[in-house]
Amino acid sequence: MNKKVAYTDEVIALAKKKGIVFLKADKTAASPAIEAKLQELGRSAIPVNVLLIPDKEPVITPEILTPGYLKELFRTVP
Repeated sequence: MNKKVAYTDEVIALAKKKGIVFLKADKTAASPAIEAKLQELGRSAIPVNVLLIPDKEPVITPEILTPGYLKELFRTVP
């Protein structure tokens, strides 16, 4: 439900313009790689939304996303 509200056409268009790629990790089956990344990010459970920009610290977002928050966040991407 959160994605249906947060990821509006405008947000998706801005993401495409900035070259942002959305990835999803599936924890249906145990995955040491996913567990290691969660631990690296200081998290133990999902969902976790993270913006990764090369040569910058990861930005861990709130669990509840809004179009306004995402637009402001994506505008920080060079």
